[in-house]
Amino acid sequence: MQKKKQLKAELAHLRGRLQALFEHSPDLNYFIDPTGRVFEISSAGGPILRYTTEQLRHMTYLDLVFQEDRELVEQRFAQVLSGQVERFEVRLIDIEDVPIEFEILAIPVKEDTEIVGAFGVARDISRRKEVERQLLASEQRYRALFDDNVDAVLTYDVEGRFVAMNHATEVMMGYVADELIGQPFLPFIVPEMREYTIEQFMRVKQGGPVQYETAMFHRSGNVVDLHITVIPIMVDGELQGIHCIGKDITQRKKLESALNEMAYHDYLTGLPNQRSMHRQLEELMAAKRPFALMVVDLDRFKSVNDSWGHETGDLLLKSVTKRLAAHLPPGATLFRYGGDELVAVLQSPDEAEVLRFAEQLQELFEESFVIKDHEVVMSASIGIATSPEDGDVIDTIFRKADNAMYFAKQHGRNTFALHRTIAREGEDQLLQLEIELRGALRGGEVSVMYQPQVNLESGALHGVEALLRWDNPRLGSITPEDFIPIAEESGLIVELGTWVLDAACAQLADWRARGLGRLRVSVNISIHQFYHDGFLEMLQRTLAKYEVDPAQLVLEITESIASNADLVVAQLHELKKLGVKVALDDFGTGYSSLQYLKTYPIDYLKIDRSFLEDMETNQADRDLVATIITLAHNLGLETVAEGAETEAHIEFLRAHRADYAQGFYFSGPLTAAEFETWIAAR
Repeated sequence: MQKKKQLKAELAHLRGRLQALFEHSPDLNYFIDPTGRVFEISSAGGPILRYTTEQLRHMTYLDLVFQEDRELVEQRFAQVLSGQVERFEVRLIDIEDVPIEFEILAIPVKEDTEIVGAFGVARDISRRKEVERQLLASEQRYRALFDDNVDAVLTYDVEGRFVAMNHATEVMMGYVADELIGQPFLPFIVPEMREYTIEQFMRVKQGGPVQYETAMFHRSGNVVDLHITVIPIMVDGELQGIHCIGKDITQRKKLESALNEMAYHDYLTGLPNQRSMHRQLEELMAAKRPFALMVVDLDRFKSVNDSWGHETGDLLLKSVTKRLAAHLPPGATLFRYGGDELVAVLQSPDEAEVLRFAEQLQELFEESFVIKDHEVVMSASIGIATSPEDGDVIDTIFRKADNAMYFAKQHGRNTFALHRTIAREGEDQLLQLEIELRGALRGGEVSVMYQPQVNLESGALHGVEALLRWDNPRLGSITPEDFIPIAEESGLIVELGTWVLDAACAQLADWRARGLGRLRVSVNISIHQFYHDGFLEMLQRTLAKYEVDPAQLVLEITESIASNADLVVAQLHELKKLGVKVALDDFGTGYSSLQYLKTYPIDYLKIDRSFLEDMETNQADRDLVATIITLAHNLGLETVAEGAETEAHIEFLRAHRADYAQGFYFSGPLTAAEFETWIAAR
């Protein structure tokens, strides 16, 4: 009897413990009868599903199952009733039909051998499932970034061995992943970049991302330029590996190289250009290294262009530069400065070595050049200046070498001259030129020639430009470039300018009397003449003297005059009151402000011949000419292009709606009699 009571007590105690476990488990515990009715459910079900326990006891399990999951649950419930234990995931719905994800453990309940229901444990796994979804999404985003990236994405271990890579890496390197996994990356880097690349790899191992550029070998042997981003993989503060993103920048590097080539090399000859020369000279001067600068000007090169055309001239220039560049001694560089002018720079403090080099350059012209089956004999005049003896400023050195070159040209060509040697002689020559010029006007040595200006749209004659010429019985023909600076420095320019203006107006009157119509004549006005106190009165007297309509006279001023804005505007307005036209000459070669240009009362912009000279081979010159034409038209001005020599020049100017042109395409400068013949021929 006592034993039976003890057994009952133990059973009651066990039942109590099971009931406590059933009720107080954080999971939802339940009993379901074979019909599916919930006849017992733990208190956890209320807060989770937001039903009361009493409400739940009057429901079937299907009332709590999400519609789309009911078929699955019915199948699993049938399996439990057949005696199997089932574990599955399902969505239950709360009182507001909001689905909640649960993991279900269902166990058949037996009495003797009969299954009388099912006991279940439902664990809320909503949070876990959300985390899993987030992890999956994160993994998918990572895989998309890794696998589908157009750039190479790869992973190294801490020793720099390949661990993983995407398809873009295989394409970029030319290897499949299996050939690379486990291999160190360094042997694939080009030798000259390995030390630098290792430095960057060691930096990222310190724990921070690094970006740099390097280059590697493709399987084919080709070099691939790369922009690299390396990112450390840190886990709990420890480096576990390294991610790498490699962008192929080979094409960008080639473009940069091409642009650099264009910026610092001449398009026609391939030689370093003027910009490159300035860069080298700046470096030499900064390092205080002595050098000689030689200006090499081809003698009578223009006659080749005039006789055989610019194409032949270009071929000759290429042939000359090729020969000279092939025979440069160590420490020497050859540049194309512009046109037919070359510059050689020799790094040497020894004057004897410099002179030997100049002699060698001259000797290279002894053998003729064969251009398009034509044998062309060419020579060069060379002017030499040295640094630091002749100065420590680039412009000063170049100007002195240029002066020495002109000295060599004036003394028979095909020779060279050192600036220090000819400086004193040059000063004596300038003094002699000034003396000769003073007598030139009285001696009838100066004359005016006229170059036609043609309307590009109609082909009609627009006018002429009056060009001063000086022929000295002893010195021969002297160019304006040589005597105008002397006239300006000596004060003779005002007298000379007055004479030219008088001669041009007299010629207009003569042509009018002979029935040649209302021609316009353009006359260049120097800065000294423009600001001379009696200039306006002299101009009025001259126009009245020859009864010239002021509208037939165009005064050409340079940008150097126009740069003094405060003084120039008032003077220009006075000229406009007289009715004369005004042209801004050599536009684009000076430093005048576009703001000033907008306010000047002028009529024409003259495009300098230097822009047309290389226009056929220089895109920058073509763009500049087109821009000047557009600018002029937007400001209500007309354009006159100087130096029009070829059909290509004319076609370009017409296509961009330039108004007028002058140059050898139409005619060179003519005497008055030659001009009359030229008109008659038209």
